Amino acid sequence: MKKTLALFIFAASLNSLAATSVIMKHAMHAGFAPPSMQGTFTVQLLSNGDVESVNNKNVKIKFAKLSTQAVQNVVKKIVALQEQELRGEDGPRCMDAPSTETIVVKNNKEVVIKSKVSCRAKEMTSAYELNATMDALLQLSNLK
Repeated sequence: MKKTLALFIFAASLNSLAATSVIMKHAMHAGFAPPSMQGTFTVQLLSNGDVESVNNKNVKIKFAKLSTQAVQNVVKKIVALQEQELRGEDGPRCMDAPSTETIVVKNNKEVVIKSKVSCRAKEMTSAYELNATMDALLQLSNLK
């Protein structure tokens, strides 16, 4: 009985230490920028509801937390996502601008649902609500 209880407590403590995973993120890759600003800046939603920004030095700042229900709703939208080609206009290019991409993790695979490269924005039309959710989190990140 004591061994079973000890094993249960050990398993529960391991479960609480389990790493949370990224379920959705927005990455901005600096374009033509001074050395201190080069690299990737990310805003990401974790499976435990934490929303954090990660700078180009990999410093993480938690700035919001979504409810369990909100995270479950995002996960349901990711599971139901119909993957398709990104669509958008092919306008003039600008080579120095930052590039961005919004990514969801579906079946342990990163799926780009929105991108802006060389000033050309493209997105997956089936991911409208997921893109709107990420856009809202980006707006919150500006308030921190």
